[in-house]
Amino acid sequence: MFSLLLALSLLAWEAAAGLTDRAAPAALGDFTTLFQLAQQDHWENDVNLTSMSCEDLRNKTWTHLQLNNNSLQAFPACLPGGLEALDLGANQLTVLSGVEIANFPKLRALSLRHNCLQEVAWGTGALSSLQFLDLSANKLSSLPSCHTAHLQNLKWLSLAGNPISEVQPLAFSCYPQLQFLNLSATLLGRENGGGISALAFAMNVLKGDTGHRARSTIDVLDLSGTFLEKIQQEWAQDLVSLRSLHLARMAQLRSFDADLFKSLPKLRELNCQDSRALSGVRTELFD
Repeated sequence: MFSLLLALSLLAWEAAAGLTDRAAPAALGDFTTLFQLAQQDHWENDVNLTSMSCEDLRNKTWTHLQLNNNSLQAFPACLPGGLEALDLGANQLTVLSGVEIANFPKLRALSLRHNCLQEVAWGTGALSSLQFLDLSANKLSSLPSCHTAHLQNLKWLSLAGNPISEVQPLAFSCYPQLQFLNLSATLLGRENGGGISALAFAMNVLKGDTGHRARSTIDVLDLSGTFLEKIQQEWAQDLVSLRSLHLARMAQLRSFDADLFKSLPKLRELNCQDSRALSGVRTELFD
């Protein structure tokens, strides 16, 4: 129940920002009512970080902490080590590093929405318990690198509203349990952007053999509001667990690859609402 309520909390944070009114209900049903239940967990807020010593802060037994709208320009140096949920939304953070977040072994939910983040570098061994991460509405032009990170328990990730124009191969290989991914309102497909590369959702590639590789566990994918013109089979082929695909309000979406849906055997929901350049869909795609 804890994990579900944390997910609902993050969905409500992002829905309030107006970024994902499409994929959130599809992912977890009607979260509005259940989010009210999450308020039974005691959230510490209105905390004045300058009024307490670093030692006093670290000795607090808080598990849920809200520090949004505090004009923070850097990750707080002193926080309780037992935190399980942390909301740092609507601040002015520009960089996040693994050194800053390495001392929270119990942290399961982290919201950094509506900051000014331009770089995220996890480092090794950071946030081993993290399940829900909201990076929406920042200034990330590229995805956090998977070269030095391995967030083995992350299940929910939102990058909505960032100026990301390209998804490189193996971009999500450090999230082996990822189920919900929101890339809506990014710059994918815009002008000369690279869009989504082949192998973008692959978990690994055996040398010399791209036909035998671990595939993604993503269950819900939101690409709404992006500039992609075509949904391509070459990157969709690794989404073998995908059940819900959201392609709403995509002004330039015109077509699907002919064999796209053969690569998505578990797909049950396809949302193309208000993607008006998509003038027709071949019915055999749904066979």
